[in-house]
Amino acid sequence: MTKYLFILIFVLSSCFQKKQDININTIIPKPQHSIQKNGFFNLGVYTNIKYDSLFSNEAKFLKNALQIKSKGAKNSIILKYNKNLLQEEYLLNISEEKIIIESSTGAGQIHAIQSLIQLIPVQYNKNTLNIPIKCIEIHDFPRFKWRGMLLDCCRHFMDKEFIKKYIDLLSYHKMNILHWHLTEDQGWRIAIDKYPNLTKTGAWRKEKDGSIYGGFYSKKDIKEIVEYAKKRHIEIIPEIELPGHCVAAIASYPYLSCSGDSISVENDWGVFKDIYCAGNDIAQTKRRPPQG
Repeated sequence: MTKYLFILIFVLSSCFQKKQDININTIIPKPQHSIQKNGFFNLGVYTNIKYDSLFSNEAKFLKNALQIKSKGAKNSIILKYNKNLLQEEYLLNISEEKIIIESSTGAGQIHAIQSLIQLIPVQYNKNTLNIPIKCIEIHDFPRFKWRGMLLDCCRHFMDKEFIKKYIDLLSYHKMNILHWHLTEDQGWRIAIDKYPNLTKTGAWRKEKDGSIYGGFYSKKDIKEIVEYAKKRHIEIIPEIELPGHCVAAIASYPYLSCSGDSISVENDWGVFKDIYCAGNDIAQTKRRPPQG
């Protein structure tokens, strides 16, 4: 009996140690420095959130992400300003009674919050009353200043909610740039008041089966997405193609090309000869008679 009891204790101890390792290895990307400690912080829906006024946006993000409803628990998460840390650097200290996140900017806070979320064991969901999070100290900062992903919405249009989900995933992995591809041969996706044909004509293409495909983002959509990204400390870099990759724009305004010929928004892939013509006087080409 004693023999079997020893084996059981050994197996359980091994599983517990494995659980600790898994929790730490789930942080993406791997932190620069981390120290495991004994004990667990019990995260619950009533855990207190305390923060310096500089981090009100990040405190709201944390509350929503962890679905914390109100105050009342004995433990707390504290978002603290530390002027000695770099722009995206953070310190995350989890003890049994409190979690302290230190940073000099909101970006550092967001990165630390994402690490905290990643430490939640996979078998728990955010509606669980008590979630044990392994006590740990983390000091982290990015290795590269520019950490981004490209999203091409020209060849294949993605709606506004998809863009937001994409931004959430960038934030989760501590990236800070969304390279947003908005104009191409196969579609123009951004509304510009002065040139309405860019979306009236250029945002839509006739596919080879005869169907119409396309879409675009209004000024309101663009502002909403930019603000959404800003709250997650992600900068949006728009890509506006020139002098090539602009068939959609030329289909909308033929005078922009060197020939002035009327063409259609592309429904195929590859490299096309139609480009903006910097050598033509736009005022003169506007007066050209329609072609074809």
